[in-house]
Amino acid sequence: MSRNYKFHNPEGLYFISFAVVGWHVHLVFRSINGQKPETLIGDLKRFTSKAIVRQSRKILQKAEKNFY
Repeated sequence: MSRNYKFHNPEGLYFISFAVVGWHVHLVFRSINGQKPETLIGDLKRFTSKAIVRQSRKILQKAEKNFY
């Protein structure tokens, strides 16, 4: 995989590869500080779900402004 698609988080997560497939994502990553993968995935899910909700609210507010 190209180095352009590698993400590095010095606090404990190194994304090696990812693929967006339909409605889900495949991730290949490793822990840098020996953290449990389930903890890292849990943090990632919390972060992304909050970001999706925040973005959805912005889009909804924008749509409501344009409607009225």
